[in-house]
This record gives sequence, C-alpha cells and structure tokens, in this order.
Amino acid sequence: MMHWSFEGEYIACIIILILALYSRERVTHVEQQNALYYECLSASFCSIVINIAAIWLMGRPGMAPYWLLYLLNISYFVSMAAVEFLMARYYLLLIHRNSADKRCYYRAEKVSGGLLILYLAVAAFNMRTGIIFTLGADGSYVRGPGNRLIYVLFLIYWLMVLVCFVRQRRYVERSMRQVMKLAPVIALFLGTFQGMYPEMIMSGTVMAVSLLILFISFQSQKIHTDDLTGLFTREVFYDQMEQRRQERQPFKTVIISVHQFKMVNEKYGTRVGDAFLRQIAEYIREASKEATVCRYAGVRFGIIFGGIPQQEFDRYLAAVRERFERVWIYEGYRCRLPVSMAYIDQYYEMEDVGGLSACLDYAIGICKERGGGQCLYFSREMYLAFRRQNQLVELIKRGMEAERFYLDFQPVYNCAKGKFDSCEALLRLKDENGSNVSPAEFIPLAEKRGLINGLSWMVIEMACRFIRDHPDYSGSLSINFSILQFLEVDMVPRIIALTQRYGVRPERLKIEITERIIAEDTKRVLAVMNQLTRSGFGFYLDDFGTGYSSLSYVLTLPFECIKLDKSLVDGIGNEKNRILVEAIVRCFHSIGVETITEGVENEGQRRIMAELGTDKIQGYYYSRPLPEKEFLELMRGQERSGCAE
Repeated sequence: MMHWSFEGEYIACIIILILALYSRERVTHVEQQNALYYECLSASFCSIVINIAAIWLMGRPGMAPYWLLYLLNISYFVSMAAVEFLMARYYLLLIHRNSADKRCYYRAEKVSGGLLILYLAVAAFNMRTGIIFTLGADGSYVRGPGNRLIYVLFLIYWLMVLVCFVRQRRYVERSMRQVMKLAPVIALFLGTFQGMYPEMIMSGTVMAVSLLILFISFQSQKIHTDDLTGLFTREVFYDQMEQRRQERQPFKTVIISVHQFKMVNEKYGTRVGDAFLRQIAEYIREASKEATVCRYAGVRFGIIFGGIPQQEFDRYLAAVRERFERVWIYEGYRCRLPVSMAYIDQYYEMEDVGGLSACLDYAIGICKERGGGQCLYFSREMYLAFRRQNQLVELIKRGMEAERFYLDFQPVYNCAKGKFDSCEALLRLKDENGSNVSPAEFIPLAEKRGLINGLSWMVIEMACRFIRDHPDYSGSLSINFSILQFLEVDMVPRIIALTQRYGVRPERLKIEITERIIAEDTKRVLAVMNQLTRSGFGFYLDDFGTGYSSLSYVLTLPFECIKLDKSLVDGIGNEKNRILVEAIVRCFHSIGVETITEGVENEGQRRIMAELGTDKIQGYYYSRPLPEKEFLELMRGQERSGCAE
C-alpha cells in the first residue's frame, strides 16, 4: 500500500484559514462576490479535511467502522463537486461583472447548477451502483467506472468559464484576463509536480493556490480601495447597487461631482490637488457615516444609503451643498470648489446597475449644462428623457447603417443677382415609423456621444453625390464641419479624394465652421484651411454674432464669407442694432469678405438687410429647407422664368 504524504494538505488548510480570517476582516462591501468567495473557502476547507480523515482512517484497517469510511469518501466527492461548482460561479461572476448582457451568465449558472444536481444524484445512488467507488469488507478502496466523473465535471465547468470569457472578453477586467492566462501555467506546474511525487496528495494544494490567486487578484482590500482617497472603488459601488437591486432593498444613491478641480491642479500642482481631494473624500466619508462611500471616477464620488428617512436625507444633501459653498484650505492654499449632485431612489425598468449608473451620469451632465451647483432628483420624467436619448442614439447608429439620413437644401438668395445661386445642405433623419426627428434633438446628441464625425463625413459624401447626379444645378453648396474632422490627420487628403471620386470641383463645396471649432485648436484649423483653400475649397464663418465673436478670426483665417446669425436680424428694428449690423457688413466688405444673413423671416427684415448691403439672404422669408426634388424644381423654375425678384 502506498504511503500518502499529507504535508501539502496541512499547509493548504492553514492557507485557507488565513485567507478566510483576513478576507472577513478586510473586505465588507462586496457582498455577492465576497459571499461566494467565503463559500469557496468553506467548501474547500471541508473537502481537504474530509479527504485527510478518509485516507488516514483507510490506512489503518479496523480503526473506523465501515459506515464512517463510506460516509467520509462519498462526502469528499460531494464536497469536491461543490467546490468546482462554486469556483465556476465565482469566475463567471467576475467575467460578467462589467457586462450589461447577463444572458450568458444566467445560462451558464443554470447549466452548472444542473450538472451539480446530476452529480449529486449519481453520488446518492453510489451505495447501490458502486459507480464512483466501493469499499471492501476490510475497508479497502476500489475505484468505480465513474470515479473520474469528478474530473469530467471540472472540465465542463472550466469549458463554460472559457466560453463565457471569450464571449465577454472586451468587458473583462485586466486582472481577470491575467488570471485566465495564469491558470493553465499553474495547472501544468502542479500536474508535473504530482507526476514527480505521486505519493503526495495535491487536491488541497490546488484549491489553496487557486483561492490564493483569487484573493490577491480580487479579494484583497487594496483591490477594493482607492489608493489616493482611501474610499471604496467603483467596483464596490456597482456591487452594492446590484445587491440592493436584486434583493429589492430600499436605497438612495448619490453622485457628487466636483467642478473646476483641474484649475486647482494647474494653479497649485498635483501634490496640493491630491491633498484637497483627500480632504474632500474624508469630509464626504465623515458626513456619510451610515452609507457606503466610493470614489466613482476622477473627482466624482458615489454614496449609497440604505433605508434612510427622507428628511434626514434632505438634511444631508443640504449640509454637503453648504460645505462646498465654503472655502477649502490646505497649508495656506485656498480654493472654492462648486459641486453638482444627483440622486436616485427608484429602479424604474432598469435591468442592471449599469443603467442606474448611466442615469446618474446623465443627471450630472444636465447639472453641468445648467451651470453646475445644483442637486437633481432623477425623477421618472428624467428617466423617460434619458431613455428617449438612448433610443435616439441607437436610431442614429442604425440610421447611418440603414441610410435613414437624407439632405434638405435651403436656398440662399443673392441680392445683387436677384435670384437663388447657392444653398446649404442640412442633415435630416427619419425614425422607423417614417417620422422626422428634429435636428435640434439629434445633432447635439451626436456631438455629445461622439457620433458627429461619422455624420459629417456622410453629409460630405451625400453632397458630392448630389452635385454629381444633378449637373443642371450649377450653384455652390455649403456643408457644416465638426472639430473632430479638423483633428483627423488625414482630413485634407480624405475630402480631396471624395471630391475626385465624384468628379466634383472643390469650388462647388463651401465649408461652414463656427468660432467654437476655431477656438478648440486655432493653429490646426488654420493649417487645414490654408491647405483646402489652395485646393479650391471655400470657407464660411457660421453663426457670427453669437458668443464671443472675434474679428481677429476673420482677419487671420481665409474666409470668403461670413454668415450673420439670426440673433442680429431679430433686433434689426432697433436703431443701435441696425447701426452695428451696418458697420459689420461694411467692415467685412472693406477686406473683401462677403456676408450672408441668416434667419430672415419677414419683409421688414429682408428690406433692411438689403439696404444695409448684405450680399446674400438665407431664411424662411425666401424658402424653408426643401427636399431634394422641391429644391431642384425651384432652381429650374427660376431659370425658366428669368428669376425676377
């Protein structure tokens, strides 16, 4: 009979006990993950102890009764199956933690649970069938034909984990990817070691090493604590919300977003900035003693309250706002840091914590748009607006693929010629029902979500196609550019290649940009404009008269035309406004730059602007934006009629 060595199992038991004690002391806010890890520790420890007891007693015939030996052996196989099931669940949980699509997780969990039940049924009938093992009259152990089913079960579990990992790999955290790479190497090493020392029992060692790796990678306090502030990490924030969502517990979740913190780092340096951030974090932690406080992202903090009374919660919000209205002081450095806050206490129809988090981010974004310093409750009305926005984003994405976008054309009237001689191409979108979506709704959203660049290039291509397909239209066509296009390295050769592909002369395309685009990167914009101007493209400065309009842009950049904003036209009845607009028009004419007046809606505005010398007029007085067919009919009609005013 082989003499078994238990040293590795003894050490494994000690390691597991230390892990259990250390984990319970350190990590207290990742309930689902932590509870599952404790279950893995407990099942592994029981499995090792049972295995040691069974082998030790079987090596001493007559010391233990038959029923005890059988019970210990069958308990070992059952506990091993439980360990494999729990470890698989733990891996699956980590793999799907950041994924919004949990279908793979739920399917794998059902399959793994079913396999465990099936194995337990086999174990229950082992006394009759001997499929796993039998014991001789003297207590000797005899392997059954299904003795290695426990290894088959392990391989199936591991295969499920691997499949889910591959399917969800873009959502999996880096630490999880490292563990998945490390696991085969460790398995190979331990398998080789077992082959060299067959008398040494390694099952407990394998479990202890696996649990130790999981602890280092996912369970230690360092993993769940932000290094700078000492607060819990965003993973803890998500886990807490998910736990409460699943158990339908009452909760209130708050996001506190600190504004103007970049100015603190720029003014005082990152050392002082970090000190202020730690000070802020310490205040929020002290003010939120009954809550879980996390560093959500950068200078945003997430706080989760349990069943706190509304009056107490209102006092908390008021106290936080009051504190941030006062000055923060560190080593003589002083700064005032306004904040925006948003909170939610309903799940609505959201299926996961990703939805909750996105709702809070949306509310904070609204606070910023309103100037900051506000506290918003994420109401059902706001949730419906948020859902509408997400639906619109998906509509934009699908629309780009399904060609639901099209162009309308607003004619531009040339005062000197007395006819329409150009137009502006305006992007339009229809939803699945064929209804028009307002550009005022989808264009700002496309800019916010980073989709505007794709739309802008689509407009350029559609404009080139229009000019190619309608040679009877001889005028120019203006299109709007985004800042993202100017930042593209290959922007100039790309637009030139498009015009060449469609046989369009660059002079036919006019590119409209706003001062906001110029301010983003003036040097880059100037370089691109010079290259395209030399190639024959023309540039218009759009929306002149809004924001901080600067004549320096007109003097330094190669614009051929300035578009006066509607805000200047609306006040044209006022004598001061009239004098200002007249001076602007004369100034531009004196440097050889034409003007187009936008937003002209009535005869009075048209007459005054014509008297003030504007070159062209664009607005509803002459024509609304027209579908392609109507626009072409208008242009052909004026050619036939001689285009008298």
